[in-house]
Amino acid sequence: MGPNDKVDKGYEKKDNENLDFDYKKVVPEHLHFMYELVGRTIYEKILEEGGGTSIYLQSKKSYDMSVKSRQIYDEYMTNRTTYKSLAKKYKVTENTIRNVIKKCIDEDRKNK
Repeated sequence: MGPNDKVDKGYEKKDNENLDFDYKKVVPEHLHFMYELVGRTIYEKILEEGGGTSIYLQSKKSYDMSVKSRQIYDEYMTNRTTYKSLAKKYKVTENTIRNVIKKCIDEDRKNK
């Protein structure tokens, strides 16, 4: 991807703004991937909200596991589905289901 390939389509140019700048001269090298993924407008919004702070990005695998855990927990709480049927549906052990539910309950209590 070239330096000017990802310019947000919804971005409106201001009178004194040059959209043809080389972001690689402005954006730190370790953040080039983020700029290329989200584009200038979103990148600048991220800077407005979190600029000056450290940001940890979990791995995709860890994120997927968290999403799956919350799905299991929500299904258990909403439908009162049994451990056995959840274990079968998600192809894990009943003990894993118990641990997931306990962890979610503990996290919810901690975040109140």
